[in-house]
Amino acid sequence: MAVHLIFSFDSEDYETPAADDAEKWWAETMTKHGITACICVVGELARTLCQHRRKDVIDAMARHEIAFHSDMGRILGRNWLGGGGQSSDLRGVQRRCGCP
Repeated sequence: MAVHLIFSFDSEDYETPAADDAEKWWAETMTKHGITACICVVGELARTLCQHRRKDVIDAMARHEIAFHSDMGRILGRNWLGGGGQSSDLRGVQRRCGCP
């Protein structure tokens, strides 16, 4: 009997700069071991990564499945995409927040 695992990461710390490096480490570690993780990203984290020019973190995370995890994480009921849509990948989030 096969066992299937889902590695899911809740990524919503957009206030602590060291958290960016932790996100990158987890993404790179999963990639190194051939694992595709599901990374749940809040909109504010995506915007913060863009503002801090952390393309290295975005690139590392982009190798995985990205789930939109609300706009601000702790502040419920806001939708930064407008119109109720969700982004299916981090590149989509990157385009929406104006990153090159």
